[in-house]
Amino acid sequence: MKMLLWNRAAAVLALCSAGICSACEPRETKDQKALLSRARLLTQEELEISRRAMQQASSEEVRAFARRAAVRSEGLDKKLTDFGKAVGVEEPEPGTKPLFERLNTIEKVRGEAFDPDYLKLMLDFHREHVVIYERLLKIAATELLRDFARDSLAEERTHLKTLQILAAPLIPEVEPVEK
Repeated sequence: MKMLLWNRAAAVLALCSAGICSACEPRETKDQKALLSRARLLTQEELEISRRAMQQASSEEVRAFARRAAVRSEGLDKKLTDFGKAVGVEEPEPGTKPLFERLNTIEKVRGEAFDPDYLKLMLDFHREHVVIYERLLKIAATELLRDFARDSLAEERTHLKTLQILAAPLIPEVEPVEK
């Protein structure tokens, strides 16, 4: 029995030292992967929902915001994909259940009711992105990833402020922000 346990321990140690065993990854690496994966998934959802908003928004201001958000999301997705590959993040599934639920819900909304629903989703996405990039900035393993997190965090905060300015007149619970 002792020999069997010893052999298993030796096998796990060998896998860890070879970098094959994901259970042996440092906590920071796992967290980094999870954050990059979540950021990418949110970015892809933002892209899909913004593409719908470009067609369905009633306000030209909201349609213009959706166009900018779609272009920005495409570029951000590329960066997140590259960083993800560098640390071993697997490709997210091309459409999650929450995304399909959001798309189904938002596709049913028409006219002036669409704009506040879309903007609420975007506010949620950007608030979560801010949290992700703050955390990533603290745990990033490389200077390159820290720079990316710092730049992305600044961009998300700016984007969130723009979004709050746009959303404040349409969504009562959004506090007006100075331009």
